[in-house]
Formats: sequence, structure tokens, C-alpha cells
Amino acid sequence: MVRKKAVIEGLFTEGSMKKVKDSLSSLENVTSVSVERELAVIEGDTSDDDIVKAVEEAGFNVNMLQEI
Repeated sequence: MVRKKAVIEGLFTEGSMKKVKDSLSSLENVTSVSVERELAVIEGDTSDDDIVKAVEEAGFNVNMLQEI
């Protein structure tokens, strides 16, 4: 299982964090997502492109994405 950290611009409210968490959680092969103030940690086997797309569909941008 892979853990990735995404820095996401503009996540300050509970509503925005929930929106991004829900979008990332809906991805295939994602087993766990935590979101906290401009930082998301995603566990599972999903591509970087899918993560970026899910965040963008929630209305935000990924500034950095890396495996941890």
C-alpha cells in the first residue's frame, strides 16, 4: 500500500476539507484519506493523476504531491 501526501491550496474550512476528503475517498483502491488544513494524506493504490483530478473536481488545486 502506498501513502501519498498532497498539499492543497485553500483548504481552511470544515466544508472545503470534507468536500476534498469525500472526492478522494471515492477513488478506486483508496483505503484511507485524512485531510487537515491544506494537507491530505491518501493511502491506497491510485495514480497521481487520479488524485489531482479528484481534488480539481472538488474545486481545489494540488500544489505538491509526493509519496511518503
